[in-house]
Amino acid sequence: MVILTMTGATSGKIRKAPIMRIERDGTYIAVASAGGAPNHPAWYHNLLANPDVRLQDGAQLYRLRAREIFGDEKTKAWKLADSRWPHFPEYRAKAGREIPILLPEPAAGLRFAVERHMTSTTRRSSTRSDRTPPSDLTASAAGIALIARCRDRRPHPQHPRSD
Repeated sequence: MVILTMTGATSGKIRKAPIMRIERDGTYIAVASAGGAPNHPAWYHNLLANPDVRLQDGAQLYRLRAREIFGDEKTKAWKLADSRWPHFPEYRAKAGREIPILLPEPAAGLRFAVERHMTSTTRRSSTRSDRTPPSDLTASAAGIALIARCRDRRPHPQHPRSD
């Protein structure tokens, strides 16, 4: 999975979407299949309206501009996508729509950047030395407790289930 960070088409707010990692030689493609649903995913509409995107692949972060691809370029992209996920042909069959493929790539006028991913706490503490960042141990303990509750389906202590 990679994470696409974009601007919402109507809201103008920051939106994030996890998508399948389909990459070859540093070039990524984004298949707007929505698992074969009859409608395009929201992130597709967001990228059409605001094509500047950040793509996070592990610790690497790229600033790119997405464009929809067609014709031979799309045919080649489908071959790559099908080699990575064998269910795309059935998604195309059941969707009842042409499934778009987008190509996020460096573009003129957009500063291309590859950055190491940093948490907001790290970024804040490195730029504003007058503040003490929150304890990573506290955040980690809270995250682990949340994961454990979700995994075991235990209710939150302040919000018990009313089964």
